[in-house]
Amino acid sequence: MSWFEIVSLAFLAVGALVFTAAATIWHLYMFQLNHYIHADHWRWMFHNLRNLRSVIPALIAGALAVRLGRYGALAAGAALLLGVLTARGAFRKLKYTRRVKYLIATSVVVEAVVVWIMVDGCYWNWPEAAALGCALIPWIVMLSDWLDWPIEHGYRAYYIRDAKKLLARNPDLIVVGVTGSYGKTSMKYFLSSLLGLKYNVLMPPGSCNTPMGIVKFVRENITLAHEVFVCEMGARRVGEIKEICDLVDPRHAVITAVGEQHLETFKTLENVRRTKFELAEAAQPGGMVFLNGDNAAIREYGLKREHLYYGIGENDWRAEEVEETPFVSFTVRGPAGESARIATKLLGRHNVLNLVGAIAVAHHLGVPLDAIAAHAPKIQAPSKRLTLAELPEGTYIDDAFNSNPEGCLEALHILSLFKDCCRILITPGMFELGAKQYEYNRDFGEAAGKVCDGIILIGEEPSRPIAEGARAAGFPEDKLFVVRDLAAAKEILAKFDAGGRRKAVLFENNLPDNH
Repeated sequence: MSWFEIVSLAFLAVGALVFTAAATIWHLYMFQLNHYIHADHWRWMFHNLRNLRSVIPALIAGALAVRLGRYGALAAGAALLLGVLTARGAFRKLKYTRRVKYLIATSVVVEAVVVWIMVDGCYWNWPEAAALGCALIPWIVMLSDWLDWPIEHGYRAYYIRDAKKLLARNPDLIVVGVTGSYGKTSMKYFLSSLLGLKYNVLMPPGSCNTPMGIVKFVRENITLAHEVFVCEMGARRVGEIKEICDLVDPRHAVITAVGEQHLETFKTLENVRRTKFELAEAAQPGGMVFLNGDNAAIREYGLKREHLYYGIGENDWRAEEVEETPFVSFTVRGPAGESARIATKLLGRHNVLNLVGAIAVAHHLGVPLDAIAAHAPKIQAPSKRLTLAELPEGTYIDDAFNSNPEGCLEALHILSLFKDCCRILITPGMFELGAKQYEYNRDFGEAAGKVCDGIILIGEEPSRPIAEGARAAGFPEDKLFVVRDLAAAKEILAKFDAGGRRKAVLFENNLPDNH
């Protein structure tokens, strides 16, 4: 073997090793984003072929190594090293949990076994086998998770039992469960702020709303000093809310909305509603269920146990005389005729809805209405949920965590209130809306075309129907831009001609990493 062949094979071997590590981390990150749910990850792999781009360099490398002999090994190594670029950012974004560490170890072993079988059983040269073995990484990650299942199941059962024990140590703890297709995180923050006027409140941060996320939070934070635990509950499938209820045993329940979120996994609106009402059915006897009475799907459910409706329309607790300047203020009125004027630093009528629900729960738990009214201006919206920032270069409305049709239209309404500004929308569109995704995004685009002076869309899909909707509304083509990422969108924004007016910029929705 010549020195050139030795160097070429060595380069191929190094490329295969580096690529294997990078691609494994990248696919683990995607698996983590898909909540370690195999069905969701399979669907992602087969319906988003472009997201398997880290496999393509491996296939090219294998073909080069086999077809082109000694020159192929050199070219294959280069292809694999270039393929490492596909994992850019995954090393930093991946959360290195115990489960991930086990998956990394198992994936390394499985990859080694696959290469050994190719060499020993199929008589491949080992560098070429390593190159082709890289192409199997997405499936090796999934296989490794199946192999790790007994370990993961054991740890999961132990952690759940431990969290239940910690909660059981405080039998007087009032657990308030909050769920809904949207609005649940804002409700959690508003309610925790109001209940904090009377109680020592524990609240998971951000969007911590999965069973194991709540287990981890409880194990690390619950103490005997806590009097109220406000627990947000999220779900992508029927039965997942009940799983959280079995863990925390809620005394009271709040359902903020039933809408067409996560239809890719729920399939039907009825499945969404049935799942959200798992919380209402699981609330302790004697507890109260608080329901968004303005939501038709909630009203139609016909809950048999004791409950109260809240909302802006005709409800037990309702908001009247709503004003937007652009911050919302309103008069809240309760079932016994009690009332108070509520002034806030919040944007959007949907926050009126959430705040009325939080007031209903807090008052039911003994917080005086006058104390609530005095505290209302101090209540803040969760990060990236219609938060306002006044900067020298413009007014920025950050609604990046929103992802539902009603919220998008509400955000456009808020943008329309800035009448003397140049109003600009930056968005990738809405995801995970199933068969109606195209329709909802087109409607969003049509509404945006009637409000905005500039529209900057990120990514080709699902921004395409937004662009179609905007054009249907007569929006000028030279004010409509489609860019690859947020950085490019900000470049367009900086150059956008506002005609001497101050810019009002709405950032609506995030582009998920697994799209």
